[in-house]
Amino acid sequence: MSITKASMLDTSALAPAAPWREHDNDSHGHVVQFYSEDRSLIETLGHFIGSALEAGDAAIVVATEAHRQGLAEELKARGVDVSSAIEQGRYVPLDAVETMAQIMLDGWPDETRFADHIGSVISRARLAAEQAKGSNGSLIIEPRVVAFGEMVALLWAEGRHPSAIRLEQLWNDLAKTHQFSLRCAYPMGGFHLQEHSEPFLKICTEHSAVIPGESYTSLKSEADRLRNISQLQQKAQALEAEIEQRKEAQESLRQREIDLRDAEQHAAMGKLAAVIAHEINNPLEVIANVFFMLRDHPSLDESARGLTRIAEEEISRVRHISNQTLAFYRESEKPIWVSLNQVLDAVLDIYARPLKLHGIEVEKNYGSERQILAYPVEIRQVFVNLIGNALQAMPDGGLLRVGMHDSSETIQGSRRTGVRVNIADTGVGVPEKYRDRLFEPFVTTKAEKGTGLGLWVSRGIVQKLGGSIRFRSGKIGGKTRTSFSVFIPTGQDALESVS
Repeated sequence: MSITKASMLDTSALAPAAPWREHDNDSHGHVVQFYSEDRSLIETLGHFIGSALEAGDAAIVVATEAHRQGLAEELKARGVDVSSAIEQGRYVPLDAVETMAQIMLDGWPDETRFADHIGSVISRARLAAEQAKGSNGSLIIEPRVVAFGEMVALLWAEGRHPSAIRLEQLWNDLAKTHQFSLRCAYPMGGFHLQEHSEPFLKICTEHSAVIPGESYTSLKSEADRLRNISQLQQKAQALEAEIEQRKEAQESLRQREIDLRDAEQHAAMGKLAAVIAHEINNPLEVIANVFFMLRDHPSLDESARGLTRIAEEEISRVRHISNQTLAFYRESEKPIWVSLNQVLDAVLDIYARPLKLHGIEVEKNYGSERQILAYPVEIRQVFVNLIGNALQAMPDGGLLRVGMHDSSETIQGSRRTGVRVNIADTGVGVPEKYRDRLFEPFVTTKAEKGTGLGLWVSRGIVQKLGGSIRFRSGKIGGKTRTSFSVFIPTGQDALESVS
């Protein structure tokens, strides 16, 4: 005898015309019942088990003590002589916990133990029913054996879902050698999580029929049941939509937490920048005054005065950079239109001597003149950092490419037009372990020679302009290539970004 697995039905077939108790007369079914209230389960079992005992058949109940007692009272209320049936061996009430201990091995339902233990219980109950019918002089009709098993529900309640499904399968295997009608039951409250959906479906598939909860089975007509199905479908769809909304809310919250951490880092760096700028500006002010007086000193010839003027200009630039470090954390007065061509050329002029000293060839490809709305010193600092990094990556010479072209990019869901500057080098590249954290503060590939702030500050400046900065590093044709791409909006996009 075999138990046919349940197949997935369309919704029109979910409202049977026949009463739910049609399954009580199955001689070899494997039915699962889902319930919300114990009272509903006991009443259903009272009819299922009681009908068999009243007909002189055998019944096996593997349940908790509370359910065994409740069922015994229900059977007595139906007029069933429970004591006599137990004495005859036709009614076999077993404790679910104790029985489960007999069939489990290392926490898993064991096929041999299950077949031996449960199989022998079924055989003895059938024999008892045969003897009882024979002693009453009734016609020799093969008695039925009905069984109720609650061990699967206990395993499910303990979170041992694969074990519960495996035990259902063992019942199906046993039905190939023993004839019986089995009823399983699960509290519907045990399937309250989204991840229960797949194992719930597997449980249903292991049964020949499914009895829904009493909120459905108590409905009297097919029309009522169809309306109930439609309502459940609506609730399921609404729940799926709510789950999706919660996922989006969680992602939004996660992004806000990231933004908050970034803001906290910026605030901390702002305080540090204020201290550093103050400490640097004081001695620079003294040095600047000394060079101002030294510049026209009569003891100096024209060449020395020229060198003094160069030093004074560089000191002024250092002071400006120091002030701009503070300006990065507080609003500068006003952005102006800046020529990127001039900015890049000025930065390359600054590095002209070390570029020549290290034998680094420079290729420029600007195309036409391009302007952006920005803070001049800040945007200059971005390319000082990027070109300076490229220079340090090529201590033994190489090729530095500086290119610029019109471009567009989607930033925060908005497509923006602007200009893109590419700084590429043939240096040592960026090690894999730094690539995901390269724009974080204090992350540097230069060991004690770097502060780890240049790229972090550069990204902040570019983002303030509504742009982006990214990089690629790897081997092409056997040679290492590293490229930084800086996108900055122009036109109306630029005005909106810096407003």
